[in-house]
Amino acid sequence: MTSYYLDTDSPNELFFSRYIMDANKHLSASEAMCMGSEVIRISSCFDIDSRILLGLIKLEFEYNQDAVSFSGASGLTQFTTIGIQEVNDQLGIRGAGQCTK
Repeated sequence: MTSYYLDTDSPNELFFSRYIMDANKHLSASEAMCMGSEVIRISSCFDIDSRILLGLIKLEFEYNQDAVSFSGASGLTQFTTIGIQEVNDQLGIRGAGQCTK
């Protein structure tokens, strides 16, 4: 994997999508672009560095959108159902389905 995607002071969706596609060869360009865009959007909502959120997602399940842990946590950041509902409520997007396959 090439690290230069994250060496910029102002990462964007294109940088992130390339980084994501390098980590998970099963994703399409549009899926990776959507993930990159959502990482930037959500990190700005919580006022955190988008590169940190991107790294967390990589650590959890290598950008596998369909990942489910043995405890039932699912998705890119391995939230439980209750956890994701709380986050979606805070973001005002419960049930909005922002990023689709």
